Amino acid sequence: MPRKPDKTSEEPSWRERRRHSDTHRMDRRPDFEALPRDRCTLTMLTGPRPGAIHTMGPGELILGRDDELPWRIEDRGVSGFHARLFSKGGKFFVEDLDSTNGTYVNGQTVLVQELSDGDRIQLGENTLLRASLQDATEHEAARKMYQAAVMDPLTGIYNRGHMEAVLLQEFAFAARHKSPLTVMFVDLDHFTKVNNTYGHQAGDAVLRMVAQAIHHAVRTEDLVARYGGEEFVLVARGIDLNGSLVMAERVRRTIEHCRVPVGREALRVTASIGVSCFEAATPYQSQEELVAAADRAVYRAKKEGRNRICAAEDMAPESWRTDS
Repeated sequence: MPRKPDKTSEEPSWRERRRHSDTHRMDRRPDFEALPRDRCTLTMLTGPRPGAIHTMGPGELILGRDDELPWRIEDRGVSGFHARLFSKGGKFFVEDLDSTNGTYVNGQTVLVQELSDGDRIQLGENTLLRASLQDATEHEAARKMYQAAVMDPLTGIYNRGHMEAVLLQEFAFAARHKSPLTVMFVDLDHFTKVNNTYGHQAGDAVLRMVAQAIHHAVRTEDLVARYGGEEFVLVARGIDLNGSLVMAERVRRTIEHCRVPVGREALRVTASIGVSCFEAATPYQSQEELVAAADRAVYRAKKEGRNRICAAEDMAPESWRTDS
């Protein structure tokens, strides 16, 4: 029979070994330097663009409905220049700018209030903002989370959810100012055949190239989003139907001239485009009606032979298309 080991010669118990290991790990834990919380990020919890964020450092940010503001809030109860967010002495403050309906922090009306991390700022009828005080690392993490929320991961352009939030705000602006607003549906022709013939990787390459082609064919202020599958939507402010059709033709030609390398081949695709435009004489009462009109127009373009443009409701004037 093997002799049992003497208790006095036994190795340390597992509790003792664990305690020693934990102490050793604590000795080696990296000493992260505390970074100053020198940025304030506003996240819109409710309002015209839920999930939208805006980050400021030293300086100030004016909140309101005025058209020239960099972060305009389209809420009927928000004044043109409603409140000011500013930094002083390493701290952040919110100040009411003599607004009609007041500025509230955590449910209390304020004139000037220092902000703490997590404070909630209420403006107007339905706008609730959360203030987050962040250092550089936290800010970068928040930026990446926002990008993931609003961007389509395959094409690198905006996603449908973000487009719908922006369109809600843009339609309210257009209706109030009696200014034109255009929605275009861009639907790639025979895209299922591309996937079936060349594979989904080739299809993904086509979607990426077309997305970037559309993005470069329009103005900086225009919004381009992937609506789903092989459909894209473009939202353009301030151009009438004639101008919208000229832009749509530029987009159509740009896509037609794209060449996507697949093995030894250069794959070519075309698109059908439906255009609807909100103007003084149009019957659209909401952004949903404007989108539905563009959707009907793109299906008409498909039925009429593809690789073409159709305008909603009225026939396009003869002058919009140039000779090929």
